Amino acid sequence: MLPVKTSLAKSLISRLPTPLDIVRRPAYYAALPVRRSPELIQQKIIQKLMSDALKTPIEDGDFDCLIDRKVKINVVDADYQFCIGLNAGKELQVTTNQLSNLEPDTEIKLDSDAIIKILTKQVDPDTLFFQRRLLILGDMDLGHEVKNTLDAIEHESLPKLAQWIMNNLMPRVAQVKTWGQDLAEAIQYRESLQGNR
Repeated sequence: MLPVKTSLAKSLISRLPTPLDIVRRPAYYAALPVRRSPELIQQKIIQKLMSDALKTPIEDGDFDCLIDRKVKINVVDADYQFCIGLNAGKELQVTTNQLSNLEPDTEIKLDSDAIIKILTKQVDPDTLFFQRRLLILGDMDLGHEVKNTLDAIEHESLPKLAQWIMNNLMPRVAQVKTWGQDLAEAIQYRESLQGNR
């Protein structure tokens, strides 16, 4: 019986990421529980968070550009994407990657660090766009309009859960990401010294 348990344990351990990989890609691993959740649950959670956060801008007509259109939000380092749009009744529509059967009109690609900086007003999204840290693919006018409207959202108007994620989880992910970069540089430096021997 012992060899079976040992081989199972070895098999499970071999599937675990290395600590260095976790430190190098914290957003990917932070989003893992979300990605592994059933698509319908993901969709409902994002729908609720986005509906609460965007309620006033939608009511004010700031997102009328999204009526019968779809924008894909692609958080590259988390390997997560979803689409948002409005139906004719101005109700927010959210689809996750696999539940979406239509191509989006535009796609906004950015990393988790860029999202944090935009929502906490540390940086203007146009700065990220010109630094190529925020990419818009497809309908550029629609992408810029959505980007600018999202930038206008006040952090305090976000739902409590979104504020908690922004204030507690995302800074820790950013910190681990920085540690990972520092650690990777130290390992590369050490390997280059060993290679020169």
